[in-house]
Order: sequence, then structure tokens, then C-alpha cells
Amino acid sequence: IPIVRKISTCLAILVGIISLVSLACRSINPVAAPATSSPTPDLIAGRYEVSGTNPDGTTYTGRVTIRKIEQGYQLTWSIGEQLYTGTGTLVDDLLSVSWRGAEGAGQSVYTRDDQGVLTGTWTAAGQSGPGRETLRPVK
Repeated sequence: IPIVRKISTCLAILVGIISLVSLACRSINPVAAPATSSPTPDLIAGRYEVSGTNPDGTTYTGRVTIRKIEQGYQLTWSIGEQLYTGTGTLVDDLLSVSWRGAEGAGQSVYTRDDQGVLTGTWTAAGQSGPGRETLRPVK
């Protein structure tokens, strides 16, 4: 069990480092759009249904709202009576998120498919391993 906790902690640190590096790279080398171009459509802001599996194998469902903010995205999960909030960055089709809830904090990493579905893993301090989660857009 101690090695699993160390691995879980290392994964959380690695996801955090990836998020910081991607944000730093964008601020060092920003790409300016030509004045005549139209705004890039936002690919992930909106409402989602979430389903996931905890590290112990139990499952959960709920709702997630993703909102565009200045330097990335704000996410709010509503799962049962629990509320979680986080901020993330999107690089290509990879969304990295740091989040917090009443029971603690963690990191999530999602990939986005052609249908807008976000699939990923999450980890939190004290967990026995990663959890899995899928966010499906609500039409």
C-alpha cells in the first residue's frame, strides 16, 4: 500500500507539472491571430454528464459544467451531494485539471474525441490508485 500511495502522489505531481509547463509555454510563445480572423470556437465549454469509477471500483454519476475563463477553464462537478471545483488548461485535445472538494484535492487529465467526449483519469492524495471518468456533452 505505501508504494501505491507514492505512485499516486507522483502521478498527481506529474499532472501538475504538465499543466504548469503547458501554461508557461503558451505565455512565453503566444500566437497572435490576424486581425481579420474570426474567433476560434470554444471546443469544450458547456454542460456534461459524468460517469466514473473510483479506485476501489465503486461507480458514480453526476453533472459537470465547463466554463471558459481568461487563462483556461473552470470546471464544476456535482456528484450526489458533493461539489468539486477546478481549473484547467487545454492543449490540443488534452485537458489537464487541478480540482478541490470537501474531501480533498487532486488532478485529472482528459483527452477529447471527435464527438466532444472527454475521457480521462484522476488521482487524489490518499487514494489507492487512479480513478477513471468520462464526460459526455449534454445536447
